[in-house]
Amino acid sequence: MRRRNMAFYHLYTDGRYQPIIFKEESDFVFGMNAVAMSVLHCKVRIFAFTLMDNHVHFVVDGDSSEAGKFIRNYKWRLSNHFNWKFVEKGSGMKEIFGSYHLKIAIAYCLRNPFVAGMVPHPCRYQWSSAGGCFTLPGNDRSRDVLKRVGELGVRERRKLFLTRQEIPEDYLFDDKGMILPSCYVAIAEVERLFSNKGNYYHYLFRRVEGMVDGEASGNVRIASLSDNVLVEGVLELLSAHGRRKKFCELSPDERDGLIKELRYQYNPSDKQLARVMGSLASWQ
Repeated sequence: MRRRNMAFYHLYTDGRYQPIIFKEESDFVFGMNAVAMSVLHCKVRIFAFTLMDNHVHFVVDGDSSEAGKFIRNYKWRLSNHFNWKFVEKGSGMKEIFGSYHLKIAIAYCLRNPFVAGMVPHPCRYQWSSAGGCFTLPGNDRSRDVLKRVGELGVRERRKLFLTRQEIPEDYLFDDKGMILPSCYVAIAEVERLFSNKGNYYHYLFRRVEGMVDGEASGNVRIASLSDNVLVEGVLELLSAHGRRKKFCELSPDERDGLIKELRYQYNPSDKQLARVMGSLASWQ
């Protein structure tokens, strides 16, 4: 049961007015760890977040004062590290009402890199919380070399995470020095909200952009995916559903099923779909 006076909020900055924030991998790693530090500093729970190169999105649970404190603290950490000031124009905090609109807001937040044509699947974007739910294939980080923060001495922690803030010893980090989002995101709550992986996928591939009051609408354009991204999506679907790896080995019924899923998830044009299917049949 949720505590009295608590609410959900969508926090965001606007990429139309903000210069590039994260220019390289190390910038994104700092940005990811800064989320963890700000969560520890404020009384909020993170339900979803995405860091794009020039803007950020968060869906948080907390009272309005703590939600505002969280986004200010996060901006302060980035501004202090990168030695510039956030542009406040276009930034916002909007309350979310009801579980349906909460799912829409989470999907909107996590779909950003997918809609921008950067990845074939929202859960494949590493600078967000998308891949941490329902132990999605390839996103459980089980193959990474993970370490516990408690294995490091105080000086090592401060040097690696660039902060003097206390970090829970059971937090896990990877070989890049990035704390795993599953350590500080309310994964169990998100999974309860969506009930199962199928429902989670349904929302992540639903075109929800027009359902979110148009805030920061200039951040995301509805992009047509490149053929390479669509091919990667085909291979991912083949793997996720336990089909044979080679497209050319699929039966006609299996190909029809795959094409239906592609149409639902990626909305390619008939011309692009034919082109991609033809290329897969010729080289696989």
